[in-house]
Amino acid sequence: MTTTPPAPRTKFFRVARTGKTIDGREISPAQIDQMAASYDPATYGARSWVEHLRSLLPDSPFRAFGDVLSLKAETEAEGGRVLLAEIAPTPDLVKLSADRQKVFWSIELDPNFAGTGQAYLVGLSVTDSPASLGTEMLSFALQSASTPAPVRAHLFSAAVESRFELAETADPGAGLLAKVKDLLSAHKPKGDEARYS
Repeated sequence: MTTTPPAPRTKFFRVARTGKTIDGREISPAQIDQMAASYDPATYGARSWVEHLRSLLPDSPFRAFGDVLSLKAETEAEGGRVLLAEIAPTPDLVKLSADRQKVFWSIELDPNFAGTGQAYLVGLSVTDSPASLGTEMLSFALQSASTPAPVRAHLFSAAVESRFELAETADPGAGLLAKVKDLLSAHKPKGDEARYS
């Protein structure tokens, strides 16, 4: 029987902090806390994208690069609230990180998710353009009349640099091998019998 190795997952890393969004609005401490408390992939799973762009095609450069597994909120040393994410990256995202490409993170939050009045994380983007040029281009695109109104209502955070590390996963084969060794050692011959084994 072949077992599929567990999907890689990251340690928790910072993806956003309170403050100005790309278009000049603001992410509040309450919204950080709401996203951390309410996030559930079974309700709506946020995916990781390049530059907040989504493609319908699985082989596109703008395909999904991972899934957000869980979120938590913390207070940083300076007193601001920050959002941390644990994600399951695709091999392509792991390679991008190893190559030091797309090293900044920007969240996409819906401030009124499903009419609840609560903030919810709906996307997580990797980018190399956290400064004015990249954010101005995205802001311009979001203000376009062709952009759907619900997307225009979303908040896109200013990008923060934060490399991720993969969490250590146990090798399923190692556990099986240890069990077999334990079983064999339990039946090891004693005394004179041991000389003939």
